Amino acid sequence: MTHKIREVYIVHHSHTDVGYTDLQEQVIYNQANNIRRAVELIENGIKNNTTQKDLKWNCETWYCVEQFFKMATEEEKEKFFDLVKKGNIGLSANYLNFNDLADCKYLKEKIHTIQEICGEKGIQIKTAMIADINGISMGQRDALIENGVEFLYTNIHTHHGMYPLYQNQKPYFWENEDDVKQILLYMESIQNPANFRALASRISKKKPILALKAGRSAAGASAASSHTGSLAGADKAANALLMQSGVIREYSLENLFATAKVFANCPIPKGDRVAIITNSGGPGIMATDAVCEYGMQMAQLSDATKETLRSFLPAAASVKNPVDMIASAPIEHYKQTLETVIADENVDMIVVIYLPFLGLKDIDVARAVMDIKERHPEKPIVGVFMTTNSFFAQLSEMKVTVPFLMYAEQAVDGLNRLNQQRLWVNKPVGQIPTFSVDKDRARAIIRESIDQGREQLTTRESIDVLEAYGVRVCQSGFAVDEQEAVAIADRIGYPVVMKMTSKTTSHKSDVGGVRVNIQSADELRAQYRDLVEKLKARDLLEGLEGVIIQEMVKGSREMVCGIASDPQYGHMVMFGLGGVFIEVLKDVIFRLAPLTDVDAEEMI
Repeated sequence: MTHKIREVYIVHHSHTDVGYTDLQEQVIYNQANNIRRAVELIENGIKNNTTQKDLKWNCETWYCVEQFFKMATEEEKEKFFDLVKKGNIGLSANYLNFNDLADCKYLKEKIHTIQEICGEKGIQIKTAMIADINGISMGQRDALIENGVEFLYTNIHTHHGMYPLYQNQKPYFWENEDDVKQILLYMESIQNPANFRALASRISKKKPILALKAGRSAAGASAASSHTGSLAGADKAANALLMQSGVIREYSLENLFATAKVFANCPIPKGDRVAIITNSGGPGIMATDAVCEYGMQMAQLSDATKETLRSFLPAAASVKNPVDMIASAPIEHYKQTLETVIADENVDMIVVIYLPFLGLKDIDVARAVMDIKERHPEKPIVGVFMTTNSFFAQLSEMKVTVPFLMYAEQAVDGLNRLNQQRLWVNKPVGQIPTFSVDKDRARAIIRESIDQGREQLTTRESIDVLEAYGVRVCQSGFAVDEQEAVAIADRIGYPVVMKMTSKTTSHKSDVGGVRVNIQSADELRAQYRDLVEKLKARDLLEGLEGVIIQEMVKGSREMVCGIASDPQYGHMVMFGLGGVFIEVLKDVIFRLAPLTDVDAEEMI
């Protein structure tokens, strides 16, 4: 008899204060007895052919596997693993007590204990999922189970902040575990960004790391701070850190699980060329739009491929990409079309779209797609089945080897994530260059500004700091009156630019403090006098230090480059479209310092 039970997750999720000595022995005893009860429930479930859904109501009490291994007899252990294998039961090892968290080395040893035992018994663990809170974890686990993702789930949490174990350490546990194919993170804060970046950058080259980072909004960040007892940090900084670390960020649980499903069932593609097979034009067009919006390519099918498609598809069908087999397509056309397209060397990834027409059963098409995937595992295939929920319920009772989603945009988003991982793995590591700079000069300029109670440097001071750091600036000179301004302009050569420098006015354009394309000495005198009059009228003349006369540089774009400091993540470099439109268009990008040469090139 084929048993309906596929996965039963036995976990420990204790909220008990096991750190207290007088309670610890009792808690461990209860956990060990609960696992014995779980074995009985599973055994009865298998005998009675209980469905996984029904069994969850009986078996979802939280058990401590590790303590069971310590206290159970050899006969009980063998019985437990025999049931695991008979029922094809997935094992989740969430077994860490609060007081185990003080020693990371000990923690890693404990994790390996469960992995070694599972390995000896032929139980494979494919996905490691990590969360830094308890409440969200059970729902995450259930959703992954329903999506057919097998995983080792570890909820490493702290008790009253006594033994903090931060996210920057967690992925390290799964770095060299071949059975762990991807790592999922839920995070509210990142306590040690530099260490996280070093570890995640290395690990993500070996396997995908997917992260759901909460606290994007100001209110969410405030809640996260209250929840974790630490500053959540600016979301721009967190986003920059994750991107520079090769971590794929998701913004909802739905997307996190969908992406996990894709990575669990698809290889990393060799390129970004996508082919779309559909029996309805509309979803095919929507998928095409999504491919283009993500910056991927629609695959150019070869002439040989199109000729083969014409040989069996009806005349009304389209053999260009997207391949529209039209609504009358039987299952044989799905098989032949997929076999033909997957063999095309110009195709890296494939989306198969199904809509229920003419009595064609969705589950039959899904089985056909999975059969072909088994024979051609080298290319990612994602199914879009716009059908009833009963189809996805059927999938939960099957061994699924292709990710099936409801909508075309979801499928293309998954392919984009695969492509994102491909680009990251192939991306050069980059070098952090060093430069000879005059730190003492820059420090003295900034110190003087602070001593004067100013939060911003003047234009003159900013130019001096740039020069101290070897940043090339335009030819310029500082003038305190009209005659000096003309003398500097005569030396530089016309046309020139005149910029006011003031200790009280930072936005020069607002008061007419920038005059460009000045062609002669007479024009410069007139512009200088006009500036002085306007400052007088606004009662701003007292803050005027003088004017900067610069050579006129012409270009097609104006850029902005700056430094922002985040209390948790450190310094960020900003680069983007500058000038008067910066506040309106906000076409800027942030990256955490230090930048590699590859980071800098990508920002530009």
